[in-house]
Amino acid sequence: MTSTGWEVYPEGLTETLLRVTERYGKVPIYVTENGAAYDDPAPEIDGVVEDPRRVAYLRDHLAATQAAIEQGADVRGYFVWSLLDNFEWQNGYSQALRHRPRGLRHRRSARSSAARSSIVT
Repeated sequence: MTSTGWEVYPEGLTETLLRVTERYGKVPIYVTENGAAYDDPAPEIDGVVEDPRRVAYLRDHLAATQAAIEQGADVRGYFVWSLLDNFEWQNGYSQALRHRPRGLRHRRSARSSAARSSIVT
């Protein structure tokens, strides 16, 4: 469950990607705006934000995307955040897909960012 109360169900991504492929044929698919809002703790002394729930979310959704590709979906891209990643349409700025605590003027490194880099080449 995310901080916004949304269920986390990575298999739903696989199912959706395969349903699109089944319905429209082997068309190029781009996954956009895929992320989760979690309450991030304050950065550690070294400046790293430990966000294990977001790491798990990304790992599981990337695996779900890979499963769809292996079953025939033509996924060409997977985008986690966009330029609007600090704004959640349902909740405004109260819950966001962010990697920095509110009020911080510069970006801090988050464990999920490093995890994503190690998964995706």
